[in-house]
Formats: sequence, C-alpha cells, structure tokens
Amino acid sequence: MAASYTAAMNGGASLAALCAELAAYLDGREPWTDALTALAEASGFDPGDEAPPIALHLDALDGSAAIVAAVRDAARALRWRQNQSYTDTAFLRSYAYAELVGPSGHARHDTYAIGLLYLAPGTFYPAHAHPAEEAYHVLAGASEWWQGELAGAASASSAADASALRAPGDRVLHPSGVMHAMRSGSRPLLALYIWRGDIGVAAQLAESTERL
Repeated sequence: MAASYTAAMNGGASLAALCAELAAYLDGREPWTDALTALAEASGFDPGDEAPPIALHLDALDGSAAIVAAVRDAARALRWRQNQSYTDTAFLRSYAYAELVGPSGHARHDTYAIGLLYLAPGTFYPAHAHPAEEAYHVLAGASEWWQGELAGAASASSAADASALRAPGDRVLHPSGVMHAMRSGSRPLLALYIWRGDIGVAAQLAESTERL
C-alpha cells in the first residue's frame, strides 16, 4: 500500500509539472492556459497507472528541453489511449494520445479538450475529420501535415489542397469537419492538441486512407 501511494504521489507531481510547462508554453498563444494551470495546482487528481498501449520513444524527442523532460517524467502518469474506431493494426502500433483536460481527462471539461498526440517515427496518420475545431502545437519532431476539404465534399485522394512541413513551435489549425492527415519524420512527433466545440464525436477516418 505504501509503495502504491508513493507511486501515485510521484505521478501526480510529474503530471502537475508537465501541466505547468504546457500552460507556460501556451501563454499568449491560446486562451486555454487556465485549465492547465488549475490542473497543475490541483492536489486531488488521479494520475494514470496503466502502461501506454505502445512503446514511446521519448529519448528521441527533439523539442523544448523543459517540455521534453516534463513529458518523459510524466509519461507513466498519463492516461494514453487510442481511438476505438481505428482498426489498422500497423497504425495502432505507432500512435497514442493522452487527454489532460476534457470529458475523460485528469481534469473534466465538457466543451473543450487538451492533450498530447504521439506518433512514432515515420508514422502516417491517415486522412480523418471530426466536428470539433482543432488546434495543434508541434512540441517535438519535424512533420508533414495535409489539409483537404470538408468531409464528404471530395475523396481524400483528390483533396490535395494544402500541405506543409511543420517544426517544433508551429501551430496548425483544423476547422470543423475538414479532412486532415499528418506524417512524422525521422523522430517522433509530439503535439499538444486543443479540441473545442462538438468534442463528443470522435474522429473518423476517410473512406480512402491515402494521403490527401
């Protein structure tokens, strides 16, 4: 019992430190720092106690030293998950996300969600869309991002409207219902995501999973 209590306390401290680092990073970039600051200052939240569903190559992260260190320290305290509607086993071996604030986060909220996306090196996240508006902040890993049209307006393979290389520090916005995809480079991609609006509907992959 004492060992479990100590592990939970250490996990809580590392999670609080991560939230404080992320709140400082977002300050002046997004109006969502209060939730992360409140989570960092909370004393009763419950850290996760399950192993991530995939191997996290955290030693290869190349972003801000302070944020990377905080993610490494808090990795086992985070509740890493995968979208239950995804079935591509190759993709599922390389992808995970951890919700910090939101309907199933460490801090509960019903109208927005904040968390971390992880893609292993060389992973393609197929074209997908969701009703929620989404902002990403790339924390580590140079990566390629595509954005297409509204879901249903065109096939994924014909919607090659915009693509860009993104580096740590870049912000990427995906409007509601717009198809998008991304690919990590030679290092893992770690990105902070913010969902707002209709966050109750999970992302759905395009019928064609080719790049946009």
